[in-house]
Amino acid sequence: MQFRSFLPVMWRQSPLLGIALSGLLSASLLSNAAPVAVAGGVTSTWCTTRGGNAVASANGADCVINLAKTGSSQIAIVPPGEVIDPAEAISNGWTIVNDRAVLVVKSDATLTWLEAIADASLKYKAELVQIQSTSDQNAIFQLVTDWSRNGLFYWVGADSVGTSGNAQFYSSASYATSNLVWDGSTQLVAFSSGEPNNANGIEQCLEMYPSGLLNDLPCTEPPEGGYIAERRLPPLAPETVADCAILEGWYVASGLTVPWPTSRCCGYDNNAITCDNGRITGINLNDRGLKAPMPVNIGSLTEVTYFSTTGNGITGTLPASFGELSKLQEVRLYLNNIGGPLPPLLGLKSIFQMIISGNQFTALSNMTTLTTLRAIFFDGDPLSGRVDDMLPTGLQNCIFAYVGSTLGDIWTCGGYVPPICVRDNLPGPREGTEADGCPPKPPPATTTATETTTITTSTATQTATTTSTLAAPQVVGGGVTAAWCTARAGVVVDGTCRLNLVETGYSQLEIVPPGEFITRSDALSTGWTILNDRAVRAIPNNGITWFGAVAEASRTYKGELVRVQSPADQEALFGIVTDWSAADLKYWIGADSVLNVGTVLSSASYAATEVVWDSTTKIITFRDGEPNNFFGLEQCIEMQNSGLLNDDKCSQTDVIAGYFVERRLAPETSTMTVAVQPTTSTSTETTATVTQTETTTLTTSYTPTTSAVVTPTTTVLEATTTLAQATTTLAKPTTTAARPSTTTTAKPTTATTKTMTRTTTATCSSVFERCGGIGWTGPTCCRPGSQCVVQNPYYSQCLQVPNNPSCAGTYAQCGGIGYTGPTCCQAGFACVVVNPYYSGCSPV
Repeated sequence: MQFRSFLPVMWRQSPLLGIALSGLLSASLLSNAAPVAVAGGVTSTWCTTRGGNAVASANGADCVINLAKTGSSQIAIVPPGEVIDPAEAISNGWTIVNDRAVLVVKSDATLTWLEAIADASLKYKAELVQIQSTSDQNAIFQLVTDWSRNGLFYWVGADSVGTSGNAQFYSSASYATSNLVWDGSTQLVAFSSGEPNNANGIEQCLEMYPSGLLNDLPCTEPPEGGYIAERRLPPLAPETVADCAILEGWYVASGLTVPWPTSRCCGYDNNAITCDNGRITGINLNDRGLKAPMPVNIGSLTEVTYFSTTGNGITGTLPASFGELSKLQEVRLYLNNIGGPLPPLLGLKSIFQMIISGNQFTALSNMTTLTTLRAIFFDGDPLSGRVDDMLPTGLQNCIFAYVGSTLGDIWTCGGYVPPICVRDNLPGPREGTEADGCPPKPPPATTTATETTTITTSTATQTATTTSTLAAPQVVGGGVTAAWCTARAGVVVDGTCRLNLVETGYSQLEIVPPGEFITRSDALSTGWTILNDRAVRAIPNNGITWFGAVAEASRTYKGELVRVQSPADQEALFGIVTDWSAADLKYWIGADSVLNVGTVLSSASYAATEVVWDSTTKIITFRDGEPNNFFGLEQCIEMQNSGLLNDDKCSQTDVIAGYFVERRLAPETSTMTVAVQPTTSTSTETTATVTQTETTTLTTSYTPTTSAVVTPTTTVLEATTTLAQATTTLAKPTTTAARPSTTTTAKPTTATTKTMTRTTTATCSSVFERCGGIGWTGPTCCRPGSQCVVQNPYYSQCLQVPNNPSCAGTYAQCGGIGYTGPTCCQAGFACVVVNPYYSGCSPV
C-alpha cells in the first residue's frame, strides 16, 4: 500500500469492546503482543483455513489465530449469519446485489478489521461483504454515497491471513472461506495500481478506496469510513425460479438485460415485483421497454393480483392464458400496441378493474359472468362488432371512447349494454341492422281506439274558505329512496338499496320513510342555520365515512347530507364551520359520482338525479385538478378547508372532521276566500289519443282572512275549462283526434276586491332532472326556463334555455348592498334575497 499515518499512540481503547489493542509497528514487539478476544461471526472452518486453532472458552469455542503485527488474536466462534427475506431487507435499508443483501455501515468510531467482523455479526447478523466479481465490486462501490470525503475507506470481506504473507486473498465470508478471490492468475477483484503489495509483510486485510478499487492494509489499522456488510437471502423455491423465468424471458425477447440477479425478481426496484410465499403476486413494470409480445405462458403466474405494464409498446396479441389468472384484481395495459380480439376472459373471477385503453384491440369477448368487474376502459382501441350482451351488469365505470377520440364501428342488436357505457355525450355504439347480423325488427303494431270523455263542473255559487299548502317534495331523512337507489344503478332488496361501489364492492343502505320537515322557528332555536329553503348544520364526527354520515344524518338528525345548489350555497356552508385551522380538514357533503365518475349528482333523496357537476354543468366548485377519480376509486364529495370540493374514497376516514346535514323547512300556509260559478261542458269524440291533458285557468277574488260577510263589489268571475287539442300519429292507419267542443259561462258575482290568478299544470321535471330516455316512465316535460335535451338513447335531461345576456347568470348574484350588476335573472330563475349583502338567482 501507499503508507499513511495510523495509530500514533502506544495504546488505544477499542470503541466497540473496550479491549486494549497494541498499536506498535516494531516487528521485535509483535511476539509479545497480548491475545485479543473479539466476538465475531466466524466458524471453525473459517478459523482453520487461516491457520488458527479452536479452543474452549466462556463463549463455547474461540478461534485463536496469529495476525501479522499483533500476534495471537482470539475470536469467538458463532454460527454463520442468518438469512434475510428480500422484502424485509429492502424495508430496512439493505440493497439486493447479486443474490444477497448489502449494507454500507458508516462508523465515526473507526473499527479495526476484526471489530468490523464483530460489529457486523452482533448488530446486523451479517458478515463482511464477499466481492464475487469486478462487476459485483462496481455495484457495491455505487452504494457508498459519501466518497467525496478525503481519506475515506471501507473494510470488505477478503484477507490473506494464514497464507504466510503470500499474495493470495480469500473471501472472509464464513460460507465461502475457501473461495480464492485474487492471486497472480485469479483476479475476481480489482486492486489499485501496484496493489496488493503486503508492505512490511503485515498487510493481510482488504479495504475499498474512493476510486472503487481495493488495497491491502494491516488488519489493525481502522479506516475512516466503516465497513460493508452482507446477509444471505433464503434459498429459492422452485416456484419462484419458474415465476421469475417467465418475466426474464420477456426481457430477453425484448432485447433487454434482465435487471435483477437470476431468479431474484421478488422485491426488484422497490417492489416493482412483489411476492408472497415464493410466488409473484404483483407486477408493476411500466415504461421498461418490454416491446416483445406477452409470454404465452403468462397464465402460469396464478397468484398475481395486480398487473401493470403501461407505456411499453408491447406488440402481438393478448395470450389466451391471460384469461386464466383467477386471482387477478386489477390490470393496466394502456399505451401499448397489443392487437387482435380480446381472448376469452371468463377465468378472471376476481377482476375488479381493466384499463386496456390505447391499444389495438379489435373486438370484445364475452365478459357477462365477471360479476366482480366494476370498471373497464377501451378508449383508443379500434373496436368493431356487436357489444350488447357482452359486459356484466355490475359495471360502475365504462368508456368506449372520449369525446373527440376515435371510436371503431360498434353496434347493438337490442341487447343489454350497461347504462354507464352510454352516458353523457361520450361516443357509443350505434343501433345495428340486419346487415350487421342483427335479427329483423317486428313490424310496428296498428292501434285504433275510441274514447268518450265527459267533463262536468257543477258548483253552486258560493263563498268558501280554503287553506293553500305548498306542494311538499318527497323527502327522505338521510336514508335513501328507491329512486335514489336506482339512479345509482342499485337494486332494491328487502327494503334496502344494494350498490356496487368501485372501491368496496357491495354496500347496503336501509331505505327509510320520508324524514320530517322542520319549522323555521324550531330550526333557529336548536342551532340550525337557514340557507335558502332548508335548515343546515355542520356535524363534527371525526373519521366517519360518507355512508356512515348518510345513516347518522337520517337516524340522529332526521335529515340528509346537504345539497349544494350554487357557489353562494357553497360559500355559506364553508362559513358555518368555525374552525378550519387543522391541516387538510374535510367535511362530507351530499354529492357523489357513484353512477358515473364524469357526472356528480346531488345525494339528496328529493334530487337524486340532479346533476351538480359535469363537463358543462358547474353548480359546485372543485379545487384545481379535481374531481380526478384517482385510481378509479373516488366517488364521494368532501369540502376541504379551502372551501373548495374534492372527490375522495367513500370509505375515507383520514382527517374527515364531520359532515353537513340539511332538513327541509315545513311549508307555510295562507287562507283565502274563493267564489266559483258553475259551468258544465260535455264532449264526446273518437280519437287514437291515449292521454288527454286538461288545463284549468281559474281567476278568483280573495281576501287574506276568513270572513262570513264581505263588502260587495261588482267583479266578473270567469271559470273556463278548455280541452287542449291532442293529436297522436301511429302506424297506418293514422287517426287524429277531433278538436273537442268548449263551453264557457260568465256570470257576475260578488267577491272581495283583491284578484289572484293561478294556473295548474301537469308536473314537469325541474332543471337538470331527467325527462326521458329508454325505460324512463317519469315526466317528459320541463319546467319554464328549461328544455328537454337528449343526452343519449338512455338519458334525456332538462337543461336551461340559452341565457339572456342582459340578466345575471343562473345561480349568480343579482342584488345586495354594494352590488352594481344586473338585477334580473334568466328564465326559470328568480332573484332571492339570501342576506342584505347577497341576493342570488335561484330556480323558481
